[in-house]
Amino acid sequence: MKKLLSVLTSFLLVFGLSTSVYGDNSNMVRVGSLNINLDTYDESLLNKLLEDPSLSYDDAIYYAKLDKLVKEMEKQNIEFKLGESEQITSNISDDYVRLNTESFRERVLSLEEEAVKRALLSDIKLRSEGVTDLKNLSENYISSSREMPQQTFKVEYPDGSSVNFFTNTVEDDPEKVLSVFSPEDKREIEKGYDKGGNGDINIASSPFDGCTLAGAGGPNIAGPWSKTSCVDREFNKIYYDYGGLWPSGKTVQNTSRTEWSFSTPASYSKIQDLFSWQWYGVVKNPNTSPEYNFSVAPVRETGSTASAGVVQVYSENMNNSSKKGSGTNGRIQGYADAIFKVSGSFSATWGVLGIDVDAGKQWHQYAITEVNGWSEVMKYAGEYK
Repeated sequence: MKKLLSVLTSFLLVFGLSTSVYGDNSNMVRVGSLNINLDTYDESLLNKLLEDPSLSYDDAIYYAKLDKLVKEMEKQNIEFKLGESEQITSNISDDYVRLNTESFRERVLSLEEEAVKRALLSDIKLRSEGVTDLKNLSENYISSSREMPQQTFKVEYPDGSSVNFFTNTVEDDPEKVLSVFSPEDKREIEKGYDKGGNGDINIASSPFDGCTLAGAGGPNIAGPWSKTSCVDREFNKIYYDYGGLWPSGKTVQNTSRTEWSFSTPASYSKIQDLFSWQWYGVVKNPNTSPEYNFSVAPVRETGSTASAGVVQVYSENMNNSSKKGSGTNGRIQGYADAIFKVSGSFSATWGVLGIDVDAGKQWHQYAITEVNGWSEVMKYAGEYK
């Protein structure tokens, strides 16, 4: 599915280098007296890029080469000096970039001025509007299909750039699960934390009910982000996994994956959250007047990041989990936090996430997972402006 952007982001650029830049061939770039051999690159980065299902092998190779080029430029203090005297314009069309991917990428890797400008423009547009477009795509999906959970969302732009969101929740091996609920916890759950509301069960018509009222306003548990977009929601996950029944008296452990990434000719960046959580519940009087006493608890919070090219990971904080309330209305949350920055080899006012970010400065991206006692799993992309 493609999302055509009607508004072009304006951007100011002065292109200048303290040393000459030109391409010798597709695998060797000379920057002044520096020769950069792009036949070799970081294999560990390549393997990390290949973990992303939205990237092809050729995509991963390109980003590995681009990352080596940018890092070598940083080591030599070589800059594309971006200023305010010249507006970014490019005579390279979206169709050319999309239909001539290999040749355009070679032009970027040879640091051809026009291609670099065009790549930067793609990056700006995507990071300015990508998360909002992803949310809109999710909402359109909700309105057209409620049959099964959607695991992959992708907004593809006219030049082939994309923002991607991947999510799933899977049950962990029951034989390897150690309950985090103590005997005392289970007794309290069985008594019912909130008897007044336990009879009012809210079962969706399907496992996926979209980011509707419950998640439209953002996560229930506040965090450091300034803006979030709900992209995916699994309603009553455990109820549907167990064939339309609640597994009364059983501890169930799931791991939810929330991952989103940007992919443009200038950069690639990804953040992933892996949140393991447990559910324990008891259904009393199931055949007469059911009473539902459920609870959830965080187990483990991990995640990962990846980046290549002009935008790079500066730092990451993967272990963030919390709990609010108890019983069926209680919620737990896990999130991954990554700080990204523009490479020091680029200097400009960047329209990233709707704010101005100078080269070397930083911004946060978050992958957030939240679960309540009804095993409703919400997935968010978060930003800090």
